Amino acid sequence: MQQNVTLEDKLKQDLDGQQYTIATDPPEKTRFRRVRGPAGSGKSIALAGRAAQLASEGKVVLICNFNITLLGYLKSLVKNFIDPIPPHITFFHFHRWCRHICERTGFMKEYKQLQQDLRHGYFTHDEYFDYKMPELLCSIYDNNSNRCPTYDAILLDEGHDFKPHWWSDVLRKAIRTEGGEALFVCDKTQNIYSTAEAWTDQTMQGLACGFNGPWMELSSSYRLPVGLISILEHFSEEYLSLYGGDINIPSKESDQPNLLDRFRWVQVSPEKSSVDVCVSEIEYLRNEMNINEVHFLSPTDRIGQEVVREIRQRGGEIFSTFNDQEAKLKFRPGCAPIVATTVHSFKGWEASHLIVYIDKIENLKDCAVFYTALSRLKKNDKGAVLTVVSSCPELKQFGSSNFPEFLSIENDNQDLIMSDYTF
Repeated sequence: MQQNVTLEDKLKQDLDGQQYTIATDPPEKTRFRRVRGPAGSGKSIALAGRAAQLASEGKVVLICNFNITLLGYLKSLVKNFIDPIPPHITFFHFHRWCRHICERTGFMKEYKQLQQDLRHGYFTHDEYFDYKMPELLCSIYDNNSNRCPTYDAILLDEGHDFKPHWWSDVLRKAIRTEGGEALFVCDKTQNIYSTAEAWTDQTMQGLACGFNGPWMELSSSYRLPVGLISILEHFSEEYLSLYGGDINIPSKESDQPNLLDRFRWVQVSPEKSSVDVCVSEIEYLRNEMNINEVHFLSPTDRIGQEVVREIRQRGGEIFSTFNDQEAKLKFRPGCAPIVATTVHSFKGWEASHLIVYIDKIENLKDCAVFYTALSRLKKNDKGAVLTVVSSCPELKQFGSSNFPEFLSIENDNQDLIMSDYTF
């Protein structure tokens, strides 16, 4: 008869020493802890472990992030530790949480008025999300505290995506004063919203964010293939450092590279259709390499939608989040043989078979988006596959120097791999 596996057993099995400390050791000197580490270092799984530990003690927990699609992944991590997930763990991306509070406290009239003002052009989209909505929530908590929900713990994943005042003026007000705690995890290298630089130690103290003392550092990557770490190092040295980006590369472990890993770069000239090349590379992985699940990442919706349209015309089954808020909420591991989304929506996720499209590298934000896309790759015993399709001439030299498989497609007469395949 198989013995029941306890939560402590699961935590010890799935977490290393530092991650286990984050998940199980309650704060002593400070109730508000901050953790940083590079891609693949286990920040999210440590946060999920902490949520499970708190829930097992009957605590009310809010897991909050900025990226809509990441919620499904965070739920799956928590479910690995505690299944079913108890109702006193709730998951919200920040702006959906704002709406939730308005619903709970009877302020939907004010919420809808803000939306109407936005439609009338009284303020911009960014002003609405960055300031108007948080200001409403701040007022609700300041003047109606008896009606506002509070939490024993608020855990922020991908905290670098948040504006500091979202935390100091809004979320922090929802933490219970007696014994309440917060956990903030981040990787400033993945600064795709240009918000990470705002989270300085001076800002954290000056805005009364509550985070003080040294950061807990996670340095090793348990997810990234060994061969990818060198690629990330070279990209950071050549591009992120050029624009003054915050560089946090995972340390190399003693593991040997997996000889089955494939790193492929396809350089496309301006005269060639990038859509055709992206579709061809997806077909190649699906039909020639018999890969069950392929993820395609685009920096924007435009070319992604064209790729999706072409694949569907060829009879392919594909799940896409491009310009589709409902699809973002339904995003789950294994939801389709081909998954197509923006880098922004895939932030925090991981995949072993990845195709990334890149079209420009003109500033720090472009660099952060491309770095984030590359760092979504996950180890696989049977071999991870990363294919970059680039129509950016400035990256051609980087691709040829760092990717063992390099192909330059110069004109429409040049054949594409598996171009005659259909799904």
